[in-house]
Amino acid sequence: VLSSASANRFYDGAVYWSAEAYFRGKDFRQALGQYQKLIDDFPNSKYAPSAYYSKGWCYHNLKEYEAAVDSLEAFVKKFPADSLVADAKYKAAESVFMSGKLDEAKKRLNDFLKEFTVSKKLPEAYFLSGEIDYALRDYTASARDYAKALEISPGAAWGAYALYGKGWADFKAGDHKDALDDFLAF
Repeated sequence: VLSSASANRFYDGAVYWSAEAYFRGKDFRQALGQYQKLIDDFPNSKYAPSAYYSKGWCYHNLKEYEAAVDSLEAFVKKFPADSLVADAKYKAAESVFMSGKLDEAKKRLNDFLKEFTVSKKLPEAYFLSGEIDYALRDYTASARDYAKALEISPGAAWGAYALYGKGWADFKAGDHKDALDDFLAF
């Protein structure tokens, strides 16, 4: 058994990892409570940046998209040099998309693509851009974005969806030859 002095030294870690355990168990409401406890009780903890970031994910998974965006923006503002900033900005754009605000989501995604020319989220960003353009009925841009996503990450798990989406975008844009190629490659 640890002494109370030793235990206190690890308490922020215990709070953080309990939040992570709730998160990985998909109990996002409990995870939120633990992340917030860490932020409130240990604002200078080495786990604080991750807690801010993970709160955004919790809200997103709970389909509370406005709260997700607010939390992710708070993370970016408080920790602008953190390695997860690109991921947070992408997830905020995705949350805006999921809330149905297509024009705002497209603007956020365009800003992301301009700011982060190298990011592990780049292929997903182009895929999401293809989805948004399709929903906005800009089929030529949608096909281009899907193609870019496939070019950057040809073996991605979502690659079949991108190819299918590109086929439909090409078809709707009147490019039936490319649509046929896409559908036959599917």
